[in-house]
Amino acid sequence: TTEIYTLSLHDALPILSCSPLAAENILLSGKTESGYNSLEWVSSSELNADKYLIERSENGVDYTEIGSVDAQGLSLEALQYQFDDLEPLNDLAYYRVRLVRTNNSSSTSNTLAIKQEFNKDVEIVKAHPNPANDNLSVILSSKSEASYQLTLSNLNGQQVFDRTQPVQQGLNYTSIDVSSYKNGFYLLTVSQNGKAISTNKIIIE
Repeated sequence: TTEIYTLSLHDALPILSCSPLAAENILLSGKTESGYNSLEWVSSSELNADKYLIERSENGVDYTEIGSVDAQGLSLEALQYQFDDLEPLNDLAYYRVRLVRTNNSSSTSNTLAIKQEFNKDVEIVKAHPNPANDNLSVILSSKSEASYQLTLSNLNGQQVFDRTQPVQQGLNYTSIDVSSYKNGFYLLTVSQNGKAISTNKIIIE
């Protein structure tokens, strides 16, 4: 279950700019995805904008910078930006975005709280392209550092690929060369101790 809480601008503790030209309003929104949190924000306008700093907190008070996105710099129209937290907290996390201008003044967005709940210890987030004919890219999300079995089987249950896959907490990227496999339907499965945890249907052509 996804729980998202939006706090007021007052709760966000904004950093006020002393610049008389700093009229940007920054509206932050976001949601939890399988294994990561996706953030989006809209700036009403930009003047002498340099970059946006993405900040995260466990308690809503003490924030740490986790990334940055370059600003367009100058615009009288609304601009939209996006950032993915690929290593989210496995609990409630608070986010805010801070615009830094070329004169070192800054403005801060509203604060957004997102609760990340991993449904499984490990999940196949995406396997692409699907259909595949050469290389199959696989994205896994994991609650913790561990090792799993990654297998590819045809519909008769015959395994054509089997690999022990170590993963870190958050999103993990790997690939499978499927160029030598016969065309048809396959099941991509991640399992542990013989128990299947997550399965995707794959077409090879």
